[in-house]
Amino acid sequence: MATAATIGTGCSFSVDPAGGTTYAAVGEVDSFTLSMDCGEVEATSFDSNGQQQWIPGMLSSNVQVGGNFIPGTQNAAGTAIYTNFQGGTKTSWKLAFNDATPASIAGKGFIADLSTNVAGPDQVNTFSLTMQDNGEALPTLAGFATI
Repeated sequence: MATAATIGTGCSFSVDPAGGTTYAAVGEVDSFTLSMDCGEVEATSFDSNGQQQWIPGMLSSNVQVGGNFIPGTQNAAGTAIYTNFQGGTKTSWKLAFNDATPASIAGKGFIADLSTNVAGPDQVNTFSLTMQDNGEALPTLAGFATI
């Protein structure tokens, strides 16, 4: 059976600094990682028969994005990211896969970490950011096949 795997080219990462769904593309993104977590709550008691017992706890997620930092041409999305980081403002984000069957992942959060690396003459300048969900909801998936 041939694989259906794809590579990341053609994807786009966008933000809406107002927290809505009017997205502006962030240029030259080269990495995207979505991490979702279900906290674990220990529920061991005297009745646990010598085994620890666990139940699902709180859900959370964060997104890590990285790419090439192009001073002066990052567009309005880059400026909005910086402004929202300073203000702790809720920001919407969306990763679109842009393939034959358009799929996307979208969510909201605050910018928890923002870094820029200005490199030497043999390297490119880079940026990275982490967006932590704000507790409204986990990211949503659109256009994905169901099992």
